Amino acid sequence: MESIQATCHSQEQSKHESTGLIEQSSTFGDFEEEQRNVRASMAKKLGYDPGLARGHSPSAPATIVSLLPSSPPKILPFMPVEEQPDSMCFSQTARNPGQLSETLRTQRYYDHEFCCEHMPGRVVSIGLEALLQVSGGEDMVRKFADLEEKATELREDKALKRLVENGYAEESVVEASEKRTPNLKINGMYWLAALSSRAASEPEPRIYRLDYQAGPDEGFSYDSKYQHDRRYDAMLRPSDSKVSTISNCLVNIEYASADAPDVQYNPCVGTDDGYLKSQQTIVNAHYVLSVQSTRSHVLSLSFHGRAFPNGHVDESDRTSSPVLLQVFMLTSERVDVAIIEDCFGDNIHRLAALLETLRTASIYQLGLCPLVDYSFTSELGEITPKALHLPPSSNTTGSSTATINLFPDRRLSYRRSHPFGRSTLVLAGRIEESQKDVVVKFAQVADTRVGREAEMTGSLFRDAANPPTYAVEAIHSYVSPRRLPELPPGATPSIDGNRGPFRYVSPRAESRVISIVPRHLGIIVFDSTPDAVHSHKASSAVEFVDVLISLFEAILDAFERGVMHGDISSANVLITSDGKLRLIDWEVARWYGAPALDGTVTGTLDTMSISRLRGDPFGLPHDDIESAVYVAVKTLTMSFKPLERDAEAWSTYLGTLKWNDPVVTPADLVGARRSMWAFETEEDPSPKVVELIERADPIRARLFETLLRESIFVSSSNLSTSLKRKYPKASRSPPTKKEVEAHLQSVVEGLVAKMREVKEVASGMKWP
Repeated sequence: MESIQATCHSQEQSKHESTGLIEQSSTFGDFEEEQRNVRASMAKKLGYDPGLARGHSPSAPATIVSLLPSSPPKILPFMPVEEQPDSMCFSQTARNPGQLSETLRTQRYYDHEFCCEHMPGRVVSIGLEALLQVSGGEDMVRKFADLEEKATELREDKALKRLVENGYAEESVVEASEKRTPNLKINGMYWLAALSSRAASEPEPRIYRLDYQAGPDEGFSYDSKYQHDRRYDAMLRPSDSKVSTISNCLVNIEYASADAPDVQYNPCVGTDDGYLKSQQTIVNAHYVLSVQSTRSHVLSLSFHGRAFPNGHVDESDRTSSPVLLQVFMLTSERVDVAIIEDCFGDNIHRLAALLETLRTASIYQLGLCPLVDYSFTSELGEITPKALHLPPSSNTTGSSTATINLFPDRRLSYRRSHPFGRSTLVLAGRIEESQKDVVVKFAQVADTRVGREAEMTGSLFRDAANPPTYAVEAIHSYVSPRRLPELPPGATPSIDGNRGPFRYVSPRAESRVISIVPRHLGIIVFDSTPDAVHSHKASSAVEFVDVLISLFEAILDAFERGVMHGDISSANVLITSDGKLRLIDWEVARWYGAPALDGTVTGTLDTMSISRLRGDPFGLPHDDIESAVYVAVKTLTMSFKPLERDAEAWSTYLGTLKWNDPVVTPADLVGARRSMWAFETEEDPSPKVVELIERADPIRARLFETLLRESIFVSSSNLSTSLKRKYPKASRSPPTKKEVEAHLQSVVEGLVAKMREVKEVASGMKWP
């Protein structure tokens, strides 16, 4: 196994080379030197300790120390149905005065459904100091405490309170008839920045490397990184950034004229006006985390309550509820929320201290990975990973840090569509010293899966004389333990199986079992996958069919080596520049007969087998075959262009397949997948659909129909029944590996034979 030859930067190298944090930036001046020191300090404080680098579960995980007294964290329940409004309300801000546009109204319905699907049992009430400690360590908490003490005098500053309230009121204008441009500045500064500066109480103005800016009125630009028409009211971003983008948002900020949800309830599950703004805040944070994929968390500020500019209304018309601030922290496990009540009144000093703490924080204290150097582009200020500094692990030589230059434009993984669970970023890279091309995988992995992928890929390569051609070997692995503040015993479902149901308000009104599983950052470096692309980007229909054949054969070969992949998906099936298959992401792989590691079934929902969607904790390699068929069908259907007369019918059918649906449930998919299979109904799969495809692309229709007529939908129970019929005198227990392997081989041979028949005419298939 080849090891990484570690290297250190020499002192003679330029700051630009050693950190890569800022490019062509005058304001940032000495930022690189400071960030280099902060990165090293934060790496240790947040648990990124080289002494913990290993390929297995950490024995000494980082813990959260309570620095200041606060209420114990607790999961927030949702508001009872009978207390909620009968219809959906809609919050408004200065960004969308008057009647809501249809686009914004649709977004609010989406946010509501998204949060009802994902947030029950996931939102935890926590003290502000504890939240800051998780975000940026003890230094961040101490800075906040010092600033809060200095800012105490602001509580008596009536003039400042009036200016701040006026600035906020301009954000919260709701009169449709008002056509003026909101005045959001105090002494030439955005009002949040002005309040932040008052907490610093320094005699000379300072240069801020991060600053608060109002969000663009028209929303973020539509580009390859962010393809959603959403509004962000304001954000904390690099000062030199010329525009606000999804890639330079460090803290998301939202304003709502409506009162906040009752603090005793989950603020993300409900239909009241204030709930909808909290939902928008969380969904916006989710998109930030999906684009900035090396981050561990995203902080968001959500202001709730109405204020008025001077002279606009009488004092008696003011809202009875003072403006309240929700501070959210979205991680891959849960949402922590802290509250600052009356944040423009008695607690204005806490708000000012918080704003200044965030404004002067390191990017690493705001969730970016301390093992990574980041680059800010000169025009947009987008934050992109530039280099990874890995401590030595047990399978490397030398004792120095390994530096790997990253290529963020060569991303091999899809963006996350769900806020919790597995989160994966796969980038191409190059080891600085040896110039060896590698693939780097960042993943938020559960306790029980730490080091799992390196272990499973290692088992595939156990036979050195006959290594698999479809897999890539792990040459370096590292895990950084991480802990959120623990909930009181019995307050939350845990990974030991003690779970409780959470019923919530949603379009499906269903019960659900929620489990908050602790996750850690795992980084694995693999041998190079040269110029690999996803299977749907095959250069021709013939190449696509060849890859399908290789995929079916790879699943059989892996099982012969004792391994089931467990997550065959569009993101994990790659094609190299010479047309060869590469099957990646073996994190949830297991041996036959072994249950899911943490008692849950994990994988990519829209290509998951029906058996696994139903919760079978054991499964068969046939599940991987079924998933491979879904990968093929997904490519065939998503890239298909029907005749103009069939466009509406095709769009309707495509919607029933529920590809890439972020709010879909396993129960939704079981019915959708069963209806696809011919042998389930003893007739051709969706005959009208086959005819529709055939009118525009006969070869594609033939491949589509061939795949869905194969009887590969099988579970261990019906396979056992089938074997019992074949051998009636034998006492039947679960099928042995040898029996499963023999059955799998017959299935694969049948599929490959059919695929080769299609391949002979595949050159006639229309291909993107």
